[in-house]
Amino acid sequence: MPNGEGYAGGGVYMRPRDLLKIGQVFLDNGTWKGRRIVRASWVKRSTSPPPEIYGADAAKDPIGKDGLAWHLSPITSGGHIYYAYNANGNGGQVLLVVPELDLTVVFTGGNYRQGNWIKWIPDIVGGEIIPAIDKKHFHPHRVN
Repeated sequence: MPNGEGYAGGGVYMRPRDLLKIGQVFLDNGTWKGRRIVRASWVKRSTSPPPEIYGADAAKDPIGKDGLAWHLSPITSGGHIYYAYNANGNGGQVLLVVPELDLTVVFTGGNYRQGNWIKWIPDIVGGEIIPAIDKKHFHPHRVN
């Protein structure tokens, strides 16, 4: 930014594997390889809908709502809803975290000003990646 501070909303250049590490830190409740680098309270707070804005039912139905620096984006797959959150950039840069499946996914794309990249989350993750995971160890929530 003009004042010298970093702006993570645009202009950050990272390799996909390094972006995945951010997702892994959040999956591991703020730790990287056993070392705390983000407070666990921040992980929880930043990936939860703010109740003061959305009301008491927001945690049950966060579709289209935002945490702090994360978009809350539940994914439906195989008749189940998985709580998920993502950070994304124009054109198709997406970091998606699905805690219940211990899953983090990164997309890099260049579909600028087209908007169609946002459907990659339900189409590719919900339609292809999650079904490919052996879910016998998971207890997902049923879609009502």
